[in-house]
Amino acid sequence: MDLTMKEAIQLILDFHYVSPRYWKELPIEDPLVCHFIKEGYATLDEKHGLKYVLSKEGDNFLHTYVQQISTAFIAFLKKNQLCCYDVDAVSWFANSYDIDAEASENLYDYISKNLTVYGYKHENFHQLKADCGRQFEKMD
Repeated sequence: MDLTMKEAIQLILDFHYVSPRYWKELPIEDPLVCHFIKEGYATLDEKHGLKYVLSKEGDNFLHTYVQQISTAFIAFLKKNQLCCYDVDAVSWFANSYDIDAEASENLYDYISKNLTVYGYKHENFHQLKADCGRQFEKMD
C-alpha cells in the first residue's frame, strides 16, 4: 500500500491519536480507511469486536511514517535549541506536511509525546497565555 505523507498522517491521527474512531456498526465512508482495513492493517479489537484498531502489521506500517516525521521534527527542534513555542511548531507541521491547523496541532501533540521512543522527553512551559510551548531534552 503506497501512501502520500498526508494520507499517512490522516491514518496516524485516526488510529493513534483519536482512538477509537471507527466502529463495526457504523459505516466507514472514507475510501482510504476502507482500503487500510481491507489490507489487514486494522482489525476489530479482540476483546469485544466492536471497534477497529491497528493490527501489528498496521502499527509497523505506520511506524515508518511516524519515524520520518519524528526525525524531521527533531531536526527542527535542534535548530531551535530543543525548544519551541506551540504556535511555531504547529506552523512547522502545517507547512512541512500541507495539513490544516487542527491536524497540525494533533500531530504536534502526538509526535511530541512519542519522542520518548527516540530518546527525548519534554516539559510544557507557559510564559504568557499566548506564549506556551515545550522544552525538549535528550534523555540519558
